[in-house]
Amino acid sequence: MNLQARNRVFSISIICKIAEADKTKSIVFRLLIIPILLVFLTQISAKSSQESRIALVIGNGAYKSSPLANPLNDANNVADALRKLGFSVELEINADQRVMEDSIRAFGKKLRSGGIGLFYFAGHGMQVQGRNYLIPIDANIETESEIKYEAVSAGRVLGQMEDAKNGMNIIILDACRDNPYARSFRSSEKGLAKMDAPTGSILAFSTAPGSIAADGVGRNGLYTSKLLKHMMTPGLTIERVLKNVRIEVMKDSGARQVPWESSSLTGDFYFNLKRGIAVVELPSKKSHEPVDEPPKYASISPDVSKPKVIDRDKQFIKYRSKVVYDKNTRLEWYVGPDRGTNWNEAKSWVENLTVAGGGWRMPTRKELNSLYKKGAGKRNMTPLLKTTGWWVWSGEIKGSSSAWVFSFYFGDERWGIRGTSSSNRVFAVRFRR
Repeated sequence: MNLQARNRVFSISIICKIAEADKTKSIVFRLLIIPILLVFLTQISAKSSQESRIALVIGNGAYKSSPLANPLNDANNVADALRKLGFSVELEINADQRVMEDSIRAFGKKLRSGGIGLFYFAGHGMQVQGRNYLIPIDANIETESEIKYEAVSAGRVLGQMEDAKNGMNIIILDACRDNPYARSFRSSEKGLAKMDAPTGSILAFSTAPGSIAADGVGRNGLYTSKLLKHMMTPGLTIERVLKNVRIEVMKDSGARQVPWESSSLTGDFYFNLKRGIAVVELPSKKSHEPVDEPPKYASISPDVSKPKVIDRDKQFIKYRSKVVYDKNTRLEWYVGPDRGTNWNEAKSWVENLTVAGGGWRMPTRKELNSLYKKGAGKRNMTPLLKTTGWWVWSGEIKGSSSAWVFSFYFGDERWGIRGTSSSNRVFAVRFRR
């Protein structure tokens, strides 16, 4: 029996004895002492909840081939902030492969006693054949085949957390900086690959899959500087914290860097325990299979006061936010990353999009067709929508595994497998009031 349980039993036994005391005892005494003991018990529980927060923080910057300035500051500052928020923190600075693997293993063992686990890494990270790797400072990588022997798989962290079977886990990776070994690699994949969060966990990336994050020009990297700011705010769920971070990072980077999350949390988590509860289980909801039809209502754009126009043609207006407005349909468009993406990634990107106030969704086939104009621009659409792709995903699905795609090359619609990577692009749309 742990300390919390013993204290609870002890306090309850005292309360029971007082309740069973001789009726001649002072009723006032009993009315006073019982609330005091209950307060004492609550404080013990709160303290125990705070002590069950466990974090491993790693910051790597002293790389021989491509050193980074910010990760050491990022890791130190995140560790300090987490300690203030009640976490027991293990901090590793400029860790080699052996230190990283040993610390991750020790971290997993600590989690087996329960509680909330948090893993933070700042440094070089890369993807090879769809798998993500965190790079130790002693890595000697000359070819792609060597990375699995020289680096640490991000899956190792997830594996330790899954084996621990603790209540909740948080993984934060500020590791999407440019690949220092790109010249010697066969593939040209950038950033980190998309990862799915195991049940009861949330993965936060400093930028979208396949994209590059800024190391930063100040003391901290752009992403971590915003994370440090918002994680200290009382009463915010982790989802709200990360959304605030995304909004500010996109604003400061001109939407070139879009932080990303993958979540399967089943409860609420608050960094700041001054307000809110550490973990609250939510009632389960029955899942429903999506139907093969477009949404009945278009998303509505928020009010925007005098947005700055940077370009226009007869039908479309482009604003500084890169939002393109169609005067004929009153639809606003935003072009996603100019690279191939599968439908699931496209849907997740749109759901996380907060440009110009949010409210975005995937377009219908009819809405994509409204953009098609043979001979217009380089892709049979207004040149204000800049993309090198010919195919764009719609939000309409077909059966259990496919979705409709609009071809701006042929001016028609076809279907593709939702989970398969392809050359298809993603656009976001919303209706202007």
